[in-house]
Amino acid sequence: HTYRAAGPDISLLLELPQADFKRILSGDEHETEQTHFDALTARGYEGLSMRLQRSTALRACKEEFVQMASRDAEDAFFAPGDVIIEKGEACCLGSTPFFVMLSGQAYVEGQLGMNLGYVGIGEVFGE
Repeated sequence: HTYRAAGPDISLLLELPQADFKRILSGDEHETEQTHFDALTARGYEGLSMRLQRSTALRACKEEFVQMASRDAEDAFFAPGDVIIEKGEACCLGSTPFFVMLSGQAYVEGQLGMNLGYVGIGEVFGE
């Protein structure tokens, strides 16, 4: 059994290419599911870029960087129990994704299947 992150419920994540990121900070616990979902769907990627720029995770990044990352981002939907990422997966420079949790949550499971914690809305994870 490997370490993995998987969603206990339906989750919406923003998948961002790893090569686009220079610096990542902690997530913003003040964001809500609806805020992230609205930013993604109603206002499109321009609105998403502004939302991400205000989040703790990307606050220190330049606006141009966040806009570029938002343009290259793709929606990633995961059903309950779907594995999002596993420890040991190949990390390919420029193609391994970085995730921002927009809706739902994911649990982090250890080698023996124990729950090690959760990734919540606004938090970031990945290679």
